[in-house]
Amino acid sequence: MLEGSAIDRELLSRVQKSVASQVDRLCKSELEDFELEKSAEFSLGDSVGRCCVARSQLLLGCLLVAVEFLFMQDTRSAAPSTAATTTNIAGAAATEQPTESEVTLKIMRLFERINQLTLVLKEKGLLAFQLLKFLFLNLVKWLVHIFGLIGFV
Repeated sequence: MLEGSAIDRELLSRVQKSVASQVDRLCKSELEDFELEKSAEFSLGDSVGRCCVARSQLLLGCLLVAVEFLFMQDTRSAAPSTAATTTNIAGAAATEQPTESEVTLKIMRLFERINQLTLVLKEKGLLAFQLLKFLFLNLVKWLVHIFGLIGFV
């Protein structure tokens, strides 16, 4: 049983490192890397426009997940620890925890990317469509989470 638990911790540790790597890449990326600059076509009438809309939805979701991951990472590192070493989600000893200022800087970069994307969508007239769809989907997710915590689900 201990062997399986150690494998699970190792797997969770690898997944956490992979997500942290993706978050770092998102922080360093620009909208042009996703071909979502101001000159991109967002018309829902053709396939190129629909592709740009889909990419913008995916990117917006990824950016928000990255912010949530960094908030979780920041709250874990800010929590008082009784042990001498900090632990990651998997329960394994963390070798390199980012400092609070590094996490804050990454969050600010991600919010800058979110702001850039929303400005492009606003110019193209798709901001309301994107935000309504996003808010509805997240509202449902948050309600399920809240009611699950309360015990209604």
